[in-house]
Amino acid sequence: MLEEQKRLTTNRIMARDEVTFNLDEMFVDLQLQIDKENHTITFKCQYFLENIIGNKQSQKSQSKRLAILGEPGSGKTTLLLKTADWLLENTEYVPIFISLAEVGKKSLDKYLLEDWLKRAEQKIESASSEWKQALQQLLKSGKVYLLLDGADEMAKADGLYQITNQLKGWADNLRVALTCRVNFWHDNAVGIFDIYWTSKFGEKQLEEFVKKWFSNNNELGNELIKALECSNHDSIKDVVKNPLRLALICYWWQLKKGELPDTQADLYELFLEALYEWNKRKIPTTSKQRKELNKVLGNLALEAFKSEEAKFRLSQGFISKILGYPDTGLFKLALDLGLLRVGVETNNPLETVYVFSHPTFQEYFAAKTIDSWQFFLKHNNENPNPSQGTYRVFDEEWKEVILLWLGREDVKKQQKEDFIQALIDFEDSCDLNYFYWGKGIYLARQGLNEFWKCSLNKVINIDEYGVDLLFHKALPTHKKLGSEYHLSGLFFNIFDGGYRLNDSYLQWILDKHYNELFPAINYMEKLHNINDLIEIIGKDEDELKIYLHLSQEKKEQVSLSKLDKFPKIIRWIAVKRVVAIAKENSQFIADLVKQTYCCKNLHITRALPSILVEISSNNLSVVNALIFLLKKSRDPLTDKFTANNLVPYLKNNSYLKEIVFSLRECLSTEFREKKEIYSYCREVIFFCAYHMTYPEFYYAWHNNSIQTLEKQFVDILSQLQPTDKTYPIAIEASSLKDYTDEEKIANELSYKIYRKVFSKKKNIPQTRDASQLKRLILRITTHLNTENIALILHNCEPNPSLIKFCHRLTDTVNIAWLTDSPLEPPLRGFPPNQINLKSALETWLNEIE
Repeated sequence: MLEEQKRLTTNRIMARDEVTFNLDEMFVDLQLQIDKENHTITFKCQYFLENIIGNKQSQKSQSKRLAILGEPGSGKTTLLLKTADWLLENTEYVPIFISLAEVGKKSLDKYLLEDWLKRAEQKIESASSEWKQALQQLLKSGKVYLLLDGADEMAKADGLYQITNQLKGWADNLRVALTCRVNFWHDNAVGIFDIYWTSKFGEKQLEEFVKKWFSNNNELGNELIKALECSNHDSIKDVVKNPLRLALICYWWQLKKGELPDTQADLYELFLEALYEWNKRKIPTTSKQRKELNKVLGNLALEAFKSEEAKFRLSQGFISKILGYPDTGLFKLALDLGLLRVGVETNNPLETVYVFSHPTFQEYFAAKTIDSWQFFLKHNNENPNPSQGTYRVFDEEWKEVILLWLGREDVKKQQKEDFIQALIDFEDSCDLNYFYWGKGIYLARQGLNEFWKCSLNKVINIDEYGVDLLFHKALPTHKKLGSEYHLSGLFFNIFDGGYRLNDSYLQWILDKHYNELFPAINYMEKLHNINDLIEIIGKDEDELKIYLHLSQEKKEQVSLSKLDKFPKIIRWIAVKRVVAIAKENSQFIADLVKQTYCCKNLHITRALPSILVEISSNNLSVVNALIFLLKKSRDPLTDKFTANNLVPYLKNNSYLKEIVFSLRECLSTEFREKKEIYSYCREVIFFCAYHMTYPEFYYAWHNNSIQTLEKQFVDILSQLQPTDKTYPIAIEASSLKDYTDEEKIANELSYKIYRKVFSKKKNIPQTRDASQLKRLILRITTHLNTENIALILHNCEPNPSLIKFCHRLTDTVNIAWLTDSPLEPPLRGFPPNQINLKSALETWLNEIE
């Protein structure tokens, strides 16, 4: 199978025996880049294979999780295949190469055991049980290296997030390397991956590639090298630094030497022309047929991009609506020429699917079909109505199509000028925060490489348009949010001045000294409660012993309240243990969420965001807690840690709208003076904007069509139902807001409680203080035949007098307040605009014993 896959991806395009190559014949040592300590390091492929793959020297994952990112055609697949070769020759690992486009909507493990294994055994129906058992044993041994190609070509819209989830469990002990287009990548969707970028060809690599291509005709190759050196346009010089495009130029030059193209669109145009000429004897075509085929392939490509399901893998039924049947007409012609290739539908092996010869050609054909720039952007700055507009300029899937459209010679210059001007003038109507304007300007700057005659060139490049552009440029691999603040680093920052150790170093200590020190702590094995254990060994100065013991498998939970009693490294170790044993523990998560609203211990408050994210996934109460901390914290480090840990939850798109609305007030004039929290909230919202369509973001910002943020408290509270043990009573408390006298507060509350429980005509007893009101509440509890009463006060901010009075009642009644202000337990506070307020209140009611 690997030998079949080693035929270069350019062969999919050229598809003729005379111009196909094997990987070993054409491989040029690619250069890779990695960001390290705020600067970029460049190294050769051989270094990557020997040190990163072989010696496991990657920074984050010790080479267990590697991502190779790059532009279309930059050599990602070639490098992955070269990695497979190297693994076979130099290690005991068995490389398994999987094209993720073929996985479809199946899970990765299911595809591996069914489809991949069937092909490996060369079976028509299904793999034999012997092969399945052998593969399962191989997977368990950890000697498999998964090579996953083309995460951007997956059928699922959230493919990156799905990969992360699907690699959990069965693949924990496997090493994984995957490839992805850089503009589809975002760190927080895939966890801890070490990221490497493919680098453009340098002059020497370019010359080596051309000479290998023209190994049978050195003179022709030298002529191309000279032509490239003399090219008049910088854009084509940059274009040919991409391996795929350089291959296309070599192919075109081999067939029909002449002027070099100026843009990517011109390059694909010339290649298409050369393809028809090359095949004119075997597959003769008329000018009319070529024009018709180009048009229908353009329609097909465009419809595929507009479809949520199709994208890059097109079913026969989908294609037949445009091209007819595969054995006749233009459909057959496209297959014969190699412009379309046959594949297999993973979810239904009996159905044939088709793909374009390369994704870049699909993008080219789609770009050729688009007549007006308003296909990409249609917006009214004066009277915005996003539901009626078009905003493909902000969708990464359309970026290459847009750039190719800008490079088309047959599109009038004024059309392109108008498009660039529209990007410059775009107003997102979100209080001058320019969330989408910056994205448009960055796209315009990229477009200048294809539309280099643009009269607005100087305008776009002036310093004024530098605002937020670096953010947009780096956004898919944003370092500031989420990815660099893992648990260990977070806690070293929390306990300022603590030991600067990382997980790998601690593990080294454990491996080196475990046998020597184990007898010293062996007697502790009889202890069954970790809290008791920490109480005892917390006085021991040998912190390594404590780490060794806490590394043992224990199931009890460590109380956060005990952390302040120990040195910094001990607190860190204890929390690491908590995280390891408490993942997805609902009660523990609920306890920590409570702490976010009331905890005054600064160390714990700073630690909570990271702990909550580590131990829970897709938890609404965690999102609410993080938003509350970010808005109400007065500690810069807490703000920082909260913002950086809120981002991993943004991978769940169901929360994005609510987060935007909840945090937008933090970008108001009032908050601009609080520079740090303003900056953190702005970055979180920018991240949301990157993952939302403009209409979604616009309506979230303006609070239109958001179902989960209900502002009508009365409607929410009226829907609350009593539990088996607790009866909720909602109190509209606006009349209490100016009260400070205890008698007035007691009397007003008793009046409101009675009115809620009894008929209006019933006599309401007078109450002078908290004691009398508690006796009244006990009688009401008996009347309602319930164990507990829960008061929910709203439409009134709690002043000190009200808070003090309510605390006196808490041994008799449970009290919650709809407020953004933090309250000390046992009082509970719920932000009025919190996501799914009703659900949060119901959870609280169910927790009351």
